[in-house]
Amino acid sequence: MMHHHHQPHNSHLPAHERAFVCHVKFDEFMTLCRFIALRQGCWHCKIESFCSRGYLINDIIASNHPLFPPCKDKCPECTGSIKEYFRPIYAMGLIYFLDSDYSSRAFPMTVDDQTRSGIVDMVWNNEVALQLIFDRRSGTIKRYHVEGLMLQLFSVGILQLTHVSKNGSGMIILAREKASLNQFNNDRYKRKDVYKCIETLDDSKSRKYKYEELLISPALK
Repeated sequence: MMHHHHQPHNSHLPAHERAFVCHVKFDEFMTLCRFIALRQGCWHCKIESFCSRGYLINDIIASNHPLFPPCKDKCPECTGSIKEYFRPIYAMGLIYFLDSDYSSRAFPMTVDDQTRSGIVDMVWNNEVALQLIFDRRSGTIKRYHVEGLMLQLFSVGILQLTHVSKNGSGMIILAREKASLNQFNNDRYKRKDVYKCIETLDDSKSRKYKYEELLISPALK
């Protein structure tokens, strides 16, 4: 009996059409990431918002709609269980980290099956980065908290995956954008409004470590 190997359903497509399918799949994946990773309120309200618009908005979902009130005690957002996976961050600490020489040398970052953990490792393996971004006094930071942060950074467009091939490899970059027609491109991570759907901590509160003190660490040079 002959056994036929099943090829992916789009393998017969021309190269440009395969690339289009890959981009559509990636867009669908990013929609799912934004749904799960961004702190926008009740998931049931998010579903209603998505179904009515056809896309997820980049803002807090209104929870005062008379027909679609928040569930209050069913979804991970309303029960608070989402906080176990997505820890609040110091936005200014993240900005300092992404501004450091250590970070600037990391991007653009090639990612494939062998190097896909690199984007997580650059924070997880750097104690200074963990101190800058997370409140270590609030509890143990685990690797999956860093993974959750990376999902959030992709979801708000601070990190972008470009040149995606059909096997999923590509290049991770820090997004840059025009502030206005008359200004140079700015790093998206420096815009404080980008963090409105990520839970952030009060940067002004006293901390054990000051950003300036941490930045002189060899770990960020």
